Amino acid sequence: MDGLSAALMAQLAGRIVDAEHLDAVASLCSRSLVDSPTREELQFMLFEVEPVAQVWGNPEVGVAAVAVHPAGAFLRLLVVDGEHRRRGYGKELLAWAESAARNAGAPWLHVGHEAPWYLWPGVDTTELGLLCLLDQAKYDRVDSAWNMGVDLTTFEGDATGDGEGARVAVAADRVAVEEWTAKHWAHWAPEMLRALDHGTLVVSHDDKGITAACAYGASREWFLGPVAVRPDLMGSGSGQAVLVRALQAMRDAGLDRAEIAWVGPIRPYVRVGATIDRVFSVQRKRLT
Repeated sequence: MDGLSAALMAQLAGRIVDAEHLDAVASLCSRSLVDSPTREELQFMLFEVEPVAQVWGNPEVGVAAVAVHPAGAFLRLLVVDGEHRRRGYGKELLAWAESAARNAGAPWLHVGHEAPWYLWPGVDTTELGLLCLLDQAKYDRVDSAWNMGVDLTTFEGDATGDGEGARVAVAADRVAVEEWTAKHWAHWAPEMLRALDHGTLVVSHDDKGITAACAYGASREWFLGPVAVRPDLMGSGSGQAVLVRALQAMRDAGLDRAEIAWVGPIRPYVRVGATIDRVFSVQRKRLT
């Protein structure tokens, strides 16, 4: 590949990584990342969701994953083992990712804001090594994303109630959820339906049908969202009951923390005790 060091490439021993290497990739992430995805999350995000990622590298050293969408490409994962950092491996992996995206016809490579599926909504601003790598490679900061955290060890509810009137959706709700999301929130349908299939979608109703829905565990076990309210009820507080009930369900499942991922408005989450825990940088580089 253009610009890749032959010596570094030999040390990295880069190759296509597939699902057979999943355990090794999970081990790499576990020992190299503070917020490490689980084996199941990596399997889903790298080898199952469409578009399926191209994954390359050596799980003993580092790997990168690129997903090519019709509009452009996204860097879904880039991780280097802690003992192998500051040797140029991250640079080689990023160069491979750019080359893979360019060869697929993508006009740009985006880091963050890959909807609907993502391990992180961008680069955590505490990941200074990756931020410096992107800066050196001339990526532009194009946006930011916030995650808000809730301490579930002390969570009970909020001032507006305790989740009364909201319940976990079941298989018999699938048609109604499909119709509701298609009509009002089509871009969130994949996450809502995956959560429903896993028993992690909370809904509420009135005489017109579904009023609100809150998914959790759709992409990461401890991520909450999306939260959606029927458009005629927006601003009425109708989403609070499903939000509270979802947080209670996460607590009851044994989680001690929930992270509301890639938030828009923050006030609904402040009401349940959430704080802005993490900020992510969203970056992009044009390839053409």
